Amino acid sequence: MKKTSAKTAPIETASAKAASANTAPTKNAPTKNAPTKNVAATDKSAPEGMPGAPASRPRTVTAATALTGLIAALLFAYGLYLIVAGLSGQPVLRARAELGGALFALFGLGIGWVARGLLRVEAWARTPAVLTHLLVLAACYWMVQGGYYGEAAPTGLYGLAGIVLLFVPASHRVLSREVH
Repeated sequence: MKKTSAKTAPIETASAKAASANTAPTKNAPTKNAPTKNVAATDKSAPEGMPGAPASRPRTVTAATALTGLIAALLFAYGLYLIVAGLSGQPVLRARAELGGALFALFGLGIGWVARGLLRVEAWARTPAVLTHLLVLAACYWMVQGGYYGEAAPTGLYGLAGIVLLFVPASHRVLSREVH
């Protein structure tokens, strides 16, 4: 046993010296044993190998998740508001408000599911997230047509920011499917 530990000690020492000096490994140290930066091993909050661990998710995907999640929360809250307003409102408008509220709440839950997919860095979630932000841009267009320029500018920037964050190279690398 002492012979094997004596043989491996110089290799580990050479690899450690090469890594600390930022030089190429010596001839005796194999390159495949050189230390590499393991991002997943540095984060102790998530189990290793779990998809969507916070260490494996770029900041751009996290930001896109936050933008998409906010849209989901707003749609769901507006749906609940319409349902409550329909129950306490006029009988003629009650059915329309409840149906509209149920649809808004359902869309909010669906977009929330998409935000959860982005949070877990699942490739399928990018397409519905892009469509969600395109619908925000469409709402911006109708705001401009209605003369609501003050509301249209931040809405358009919000939708555009979501799309850009989903296609930044760091996000694209993590959220792309490999096609053969």
